[in-house]
Order: sequence, then structure tokens, then C-alpha cells
Amino acid sequence: MESDGGMPAGERAEAETAEAAAGRGPKCIWRRKAEADMLRQLRGESSHMRGYAGAAAGRGSRRIWLRQAGKGWNEMTEEMSIIGSEAYSAAKELLEAAGLERGEILVVGCSTSEVAGAGIGTFSSPELAEVVFGSIYQATQEAGVYLAAQCCEHLNRALILEKEAVLRYGCEAVNVVPQPKAGGSFATAAYKDFEHPVAVEHIRAHAGMDIGDTLIGMHLREVAVPVRIRTKEIGDAHVVCARTRPKYIGGGRAVYDETMM
Repeated sequence: MESDGGMPAGERAEAETAEAAAGRGPKCIWRRKAEADMLRQLRGESSHMRGYAGAAAGRGSRRIWLRQAGKGWNEMTEEMSIIGSEAYSAAKELLEAAGLERGEILVVGCSTSEVAGAGIGTFSSPELAEVVFGSIYQATQEAGVYLAAQCCEHLNRALILEKEAVLRYGCEAVNVVPQPKAGGSFATAAYKDFEHPVAVEHIRAHAGMDIGDTLIGMHLREVAVPVRIRTKEIGDAHVVCARTRPKYIGGGRAVYDETMM
């Protein structure tokens, strides 16, 4: 027995199953949209996030980015929407859990290669970086927090900040303009989107988010404390978060301010 397309029915069923497992095909697309709509309703997302599909539970691999590489991006795709929602949610969760105050710094390192399901440094994507950076930047602007975007190892993990933050914290500016292959797509997006971007080599951030194991610890204040958030991944990239607290000093007889712990 053959289907309408000339393929035996059994083979077509196997092909559709394989497509769904790989995160593509009409059934998988319908499932992701249904999950996104359901989660958006449950979470009661505000109007500015309705352009993003909600984070889809049980999603397929974002390796779809590798299949579509080189075709160009003329509009927001379903996968990009979901990733943007994940990035925004992760930033909001961290900012709330860390208790950052207005004017403090959140440092973020992001490998778009890892987000896309590839190895770090192998598939830098400016288009994907715009989505991830824009979502996180929106969350920090809403909280009144400065965002520091970490560059890749090629630039010794330098950072891109707004000039206002650099002046406020007395950082020393350096001369470099990040590029997707020399600084990373995430930092490049920051340099493009900030009003007055400035590169610096060192900061002491109050909290941090590592997307894809980019190693942000060198830019955190002492003492770093792990923060567990609900959003464990952005795309295919592992997410690790931290806040910082002042050191305890004085030994057993000392009294501490519990609000600073």
C-alpha cells in the first residue's frame, strides 16, 4: 500500500517519526507551537513578550540552525522565538533571585555556537546573538541594571559595557571593536546595540550568567554564590548563574547583617 506521495505508508510513518525526533516536520512544528501557546497562557506573559513563543518543554535539538546556515534570516523563526523567550526568562529569574539593585552589573558570557547545538567557537551566529542579547538586554533595562557582555578568548574575555557604567565604576577603557570571529557574536551584538559602547578588560560584576560554558568567573566579585533558576538551557547551551556577597570576617564572635548574605 502506498501513500498519496508515492512512498509506502510504512516508510512514510517511519520518516515522520524520524523528523519529529529530530525537531522538524509538520507534527513537531505543531507540537512546539501548541506547547508555546500553553506555557504563555499559564505564565501570563506580558504584551511585550507575546512576539516570543513560550519556552517549550521537551523541545527538540536546536541543530536546525546548522541545517539552515547560509540561507539568510529575513524574519523571526519559531526556533529563534523560543530561544529569545528562554533568554529573557533566564535573565529575569536571575535578576530576581540575586536581588540586584539599580545601577549594579550583570555580566553575561554567551556562545551562540553552543546555543545552536554546535561546539563552542565553531558556529558563531550574529543573527542568533541579536535574539539572545536583545532578550537579556530588555530584562536588564527593565531592572535598571547594567549589562556587561563578555567577549570570547580571542580578546582575552574583555567586556563591552555602556560608557555610563564604565565611568561610574572607574573602569579603564581599551580600544577594540568585537567581531563575530574575534570577540564573539554576543559581544558584537552588544557593541552594535549599546548607545555608547566601551570595551574594558576587567570588572567586578554583582552577578553573572554563563550561557554555553564561556567561563565568566574572572569578572565576578568575591564571593560568588551559585544561583539555581528554572531555565536550565538556552537553546542547546547549558546555563550557569551566580550572585555575589560580601566576605564574612571576624570569626565566631562576629555579628553579621543577614540582608547582605
